[in-house]
Amino acid sequence: MTTETKRKFLIDFAFYAVAIALVYFIFKFLSLYLLPFVIGILVSFLVQKPVKAICNKTKITKGPLTIAFVVCSYAVIVVLIVLIIFLIYRWLSGIISILPDMMPEFLELVNNFNTSLTQALSGLPQAITDYIATLPAKLTDAITSLGIALSDWALNFATSIPSYLISIIVTVVASCYIAYDYDKIILLAKRKTPSKIWNIILEIKDTFFKNIFKMLKGYILLMLITFTELTIGLLLIGQSNAILLAAIICVIDILPVLGTGAVVIPWALISLFTGNILKAIGLILMYIVITIIRNFLEPKVIGNQVGLHPLITLLSMFCGLRLLGFVGLFGFPLTLIVLNDLYKRGKLNLNFDSSSKNTDS
Repeated sequence: MTTETKRKFLIDFAFYAVAIALVYFIFKFLSLYLLPFVIGILVSFLVQKPVKAICNKTKITKGPLTIAFVVCSYAVIVVLIVLIIFLIYRWLSGIISILPDMMPEFLELVNNFNTSLTQALSGLPQAITDYIATLPAKLTDAITSLGIALSDWALNFATSIPSYLISIIVTVVASCYIAYDYDKIILLAKRKTPSKIWNIILEIKDTFFKNIFKMLKGYILLMLITFTELTIGLLLIGQSNAILLAAIICVIDILPVLGTGAVVIPWALISLFTGNILKAIGLILMYIVITIIRNFLEPKVIGNQVGLHPLITLLSMFCGLRLLGFVGLFGFPLTLIVLNDLYKRGKLNLNFDSSSKNTDS
């Protein structure tokens, strides 16, 4: 490796390192401090086309109509969220209501299992059998700790409600202001920005929105696949209301923090402790199959939609989720898509070779 090659490699490496660091801090800053305004800009942009179409066919003033569209958009989102929370609440209420009656059976089942296991392993050293004898108490302590952790989470969430409400109010108000003066804001930004940079911003915007809809299309496809798998699995284990339950779990599954396991694993444990071993096994097998298929298809489906290699898509989604949570899960792949698109169009020059080319005299 020549000195020039080493120098070029170091420059390229430094460029990518700085680019990754900038993307991370930009997303971190936007998600922590400016998220309501970012959402406001996105919502305002999305309502412009239908508003302009209506204004062109009618004599309705654009400003009030835009605000009406923004408010209706948030109203639809709130209704959907409330509906999902209500369905989850009903499901959890049904489980929690039977837990007190299940505890004696659960403890008896654990003790019987522990006794049988101790007898079967009676030939083992005393230290191992003593450890096995402590398993019921450890399991009970683990369940108690889980209950305390859930209670702490619920308390923290309840105390954070005022902050969430303020953020929601700021988001809605910012969306209304931005949407009302959208054309003026865009015109002012265009005047204050150099034409070359403004053209790049427009290309980034087009690439971003074109691909974010492709990503949504890919996730809708994944949701349909998961819904089909859940419906078939629940029908096979003889579960009533299989389609409704599959729809609820499918919505939860798309959330990176929760996923299918947030519903299926506790359900399988409850079935096991209540003596319904076949249903527990069926639920665990269903969860394993869905998880394997989801992890295999997600990077491939999303990558095919946006034109990235599945491995690159998987890596960007994983890093984004680890670094910035839900925002990074979508933000990192979209950033790569935009950079890749700019590179293909020749807008992003990554050639750092400063060596002069030989020309014929």
